[in-house]
Parts: sequence; C-alpha cells; structure tokens
Amino acid sequence: MLWDSLQHFQITAVRDSVDRVERIASRAAGRAGDLSMDVKDLCNRVDSLTLVSMALVELLKKETTLTDDVIRKKIEEIDLLDGKIDGKVARPPLDCPSCNRRNNARRTHCLYCGDELPPNLWFRGSVFYPPLFRRLSHGLRRLNNGG
Repeated sequence: MLWDSLQHFQITAVRDSVDRVERIASRAAGRAGDLSMDVKDLCNRVDSLTLVSMALVELLKKETTLTDDVIRKKIEEIDLLDGKIDGKVARPPLDCPSCNRRNNARRTHCLYCGDELPPNLWFRGSVFYPPLFRRLSHGLRRLNNGG
C-alpha cells in the first residue's frame, strides 16, 4: 500500500512535469511563429529599402554629376554621425509622452512609468516610410499599366 501511494505520487509528479513542459513548448511554438512573421516583414522592408536605394543611386548618377565615390563618401559621412562607422544609423532616443523621460529607441514601453511609447519610425513622410512606399509602388504600377 505504501509502495502504491509512492508510485502514484511519482506518476502524478511526472504527469504534472510533462503537462508543464507541453504548455511551455506550445507557447514557444506560438512565439516562433510570431518571430517568423516578424522576420518575413523585416525581409520585405529590407527589399523595399534596397529597391528604393538602388533607384535613387541610379537616378543621381544619371541625372547629376554625382559619382559612386561621392555617394559612398556621403554614406560614410552619415554613418559617422553616431561616432562610428559600422553601417548602421543610430536611432534617436524617444521621450515618453507621459513622464517626459528619455528612453532607448528600441523600447516599446517607458522604462520609468511603463506607458506605451510612440513608434520610432525613420523617414516618416518620405518614400522610405513603408506604408507610403507601398502606396507609391501601387501608384507607379497603375501608371505603368496605363491606369
């Protein structure tokens, strides 16, 4: 009888552990799916920005006297604005609209008060802003198709 009780306790403990691991695995699988969508979205944005950048460089070279060397130097100059040449543009910090404290640009919520921060979107109002770029691309396709 004591042996049966011990076995029952151990079996219950193992089942609880298995249930807990299955819940964790299920949440991880859901999160992996979310991350996969995030990666796809980022790849689409990179493709759009690459397309726009290539078009702009070609137009600059064709319509002006700018050369690859001049364009490359300007890229390096902009890259150096944050103090280092690393192929990245540092995002400016965000001020929380609720407590007016400065937050890292990658944060979605204020470190100090917890309120949601406004999105830190670069080039808002330009063709680089993804919703505007999509509208621009759609309009260009309509023009090219005679509509």
